[in-house]
Amino acid sequence: MSLVQGQFGGMRDAPTATFVTCLGCRECRAEYEVGPISSCTDCFGPLEVRYDYDRIAGAISRQTIGARPPTIWRYGELLPVPWNPLVDLRTGC
Repeated sequence: MSLVQGQFGGMRDAPTATFVTCLGCRECRAEYEVGPISSCTDCFGPLEVRYDYDRIAGAISRQTIGARPPTIWRYGELLPVPWNPLVDLRTGC
C-alpha cells in the first residue's frame, strides 16, 4: 500500500496493486494484456476483464470497499487501469 496525502476523498492508505490478470475473449478464450482494446483480434468477440479471485478474497472485503468514499476509486483494485489517481473529481458523490 502507498500513503496518499488525504486529497483523494480522505483515503489515506490507497492500494497500488490490482487484481486484474488480463483481458479475455468471451468467444474464443484468447487472452490479452490489459490495455485499450475492447474486441478480440482473432474472432472480434468482446473482451472482459479477468481477475485473480483467490487474491481478491484474501485481500479486500465488502466492508473495506463500503468504508471508502463513494467514488469510482473505491473499487480501484478491481478496475483495469492504474490505481493511483492524480486527480479525483469525486465522481459519484
